[in-house]
Amino acid sequence: SGGLFERMKAHLAGIASHTGMASVFKLQGADVYEVLGIEHLPGAERSPPPERSGLLGAVRHVSTLLASASDLNTILDDVLAVLESDLGIEHAMVMLIDRSHERLFTVASRGYPASGVGSEISLGHGVIGVAAREGTAIRITHGTSEYAYSRTMRERAERHGLAELLETEIPLPGLPTPGSQLAVPLRVSGCTVGVLFVESPQEARFSWEDEDALVAIAAQLGTTIVVLQQAADASDDVPARAEHVPTPRGAPL
Repeated sequence: SGGLFERMKAHLAGIASHTGMASVFKLQGADVYEVLGIEHLPGAERSPPPERSGLLGAVRHVSTLLASASDLNTILDDVLAVLESDLGIEHAMVMLIDRSHERLFTVASRGYPASGVGSEISLGHGVIGVAAREGTAIRITHGTSEYAYSRTMRERAERHGLAELLETEIPLPGLPTPGSQLAVPLRVSGCTVGVLFVESPQEARFSWEDEDALVAIAAQLGTTIVVLQQAADASDDVPARAEHVPTPRGAPL
């Protein structure tokens, strides 16, 4: 139990669900190690990652947009545009939960050949569905290897006669072979109203700082969505004003 265990559990559940292994892969425990020292050895080395900046500026940019939001479709497109212009996130989508709280449906997307608006995923299925069900962000940094490992285990299970334990594999949302994914639930008053999902073909694209920035953006976005939906519902409930009817003249009948 605990925060670390729950994050790891949700991470594993998201990967397993995508490949139909949710009933096979279940986190039972975790080993936590303390690194006492690092020794530099000769060999091929990676270049250091570029310096990141502008994360707080992007959060402020989105906050300014949300503060003046009056139309849901427009603000969703504007937020995804800021993610691309300020954070370099080219592939993103927003999904909202339906009234039955059993499915999520896409309301906005950016960076894909097809918009995907209207597409659905069940609550608890895939990275997006698990993030919504657990109410926690799920960040996958090495999607190519992690999904490949899960599919390999699925094939082994099928060869050993365990096919009845497997679920139908869910197609990956958006990119066919993502290197990195990050699903952030939109939480309002302790309830999940949707998910902000971003991905990239690049491995390890999203850092802890990216996750922090998107969690802050998602919190404000979720609240704005609920406010706009409530305003729309209230306007639908207002009766239309009756037209002026002239006072009839003549003797009463």
